[in-house]
Amino acid sequence: MRLMERPEDARLTPALAQEVCQRDAARAVLSGAVGAVGGRYLITLEARDCGSGKSIAQDKSEAGSKEDLPNVLDALTVHLREGLSESPASIQKFDVPIAQATTSSFEA
Repeated sequence: MRLMERPEDARLTPALAQEVCQRDAARAVLSGAVGAVGGRYLITLEARDCGSGKSIAQDKSEAGSKEDLPNVLDALTVHLREGLSESPASIQKFDVPIAQATTSSFEA
């Protein structure tokens, strides 16, 4: 962020994420959202090409409760990685359940 002359705590908006992606010469930027729909939760994931900004893969799923979110997100992530043509061996090697990789706090 410093190299881009932006505050280090700047909010990572989709536009800023795209700019970081281009500057790092990466291939794709990933984004996601969780929204409450009644008593259920809608989870969306999307991968966008860094150069063009066009969507190259996307998927969505529903969770019946907050407690179901980590498992649904894990399955959705694997599905998106498959859609991006990641090899099954790589998916298995680098598959870390979200509950092990981050906080268990939904609010966080």
